[in-house]
Amino acid sequence: KMEAFVADLSHELKNPVAAIRAASEVLREGAADDPIARNRFLSRIDEASHRLEILTKDLLALARLEARGTHLEQKLIPLNEIVRAAERTYLSEAEERGITIQSTMESAQVRGDRRWLIRAVGNLIANALRYSPKGGTISITVTIDETDAILRVMDQGPGIEPSMKTRLFDRFVTDRKTADQTGLGLAIARSVAELHGGSANIIEMAKPGACLELRFLRA
Repeated sequence: KMEAFVADLSHELKNPVAAIRAASEVLREGAADDPIARNRFLSRIDEASHRLEILTKDLLALARLEARGTHLEQKLIPLNEIVRAAERTYLSEAEERGITIQSTMESAQVRGDRRWLIRAVGNLIANALRYSPKGGTISITVTIDETDAILRVMDQGPGIEPSMKTRLFDRFVTDRKTADQTGLGLAIARSVAELHGGSANIIEMAKPGACLELRFLRA
């Protein structure tokens, strides 16, 4: 398992590091004297550096969660409140793309860490936004059963490729449709759910799109 993790990490780090080195070498060889070329290669360095920054932050967060090295608060929190806070983070992006976020929520309380719960739910919303068509709708539901509070986020995108279904919540799994994808967002969501007595799952749907579920132990 550790060998696979190191191999995956090396692969993820290799591309942005190589991009920075290549752009730096071109600048040193004279491209810096041409304003247009200089700006182009500086932009490449900036983009690769930004990707490294995001990757490092997400990786450290996941490593702390998996190693139980992060102190999780144990406060009684309405899950509806968590969902609303996560929604607000992505509301402007959704509005810019004409995407509607709608929610239907039963009353449910969980005991846990507000900050990490918001991040986990937010990561599912971010994933849904990434694949939602312009003018589409993202539906969020909160339901309860005997033991769990169940959060589901559904989009109207192309759905999940069959080859990714068994690995979707693993580290570094991504189709890399945007430059800021690290393949760690859903892995973080899964770890947060597990640390709150739950799980992360894919829910099969009859209609187009994807439905991702987080379960949390009810308080």
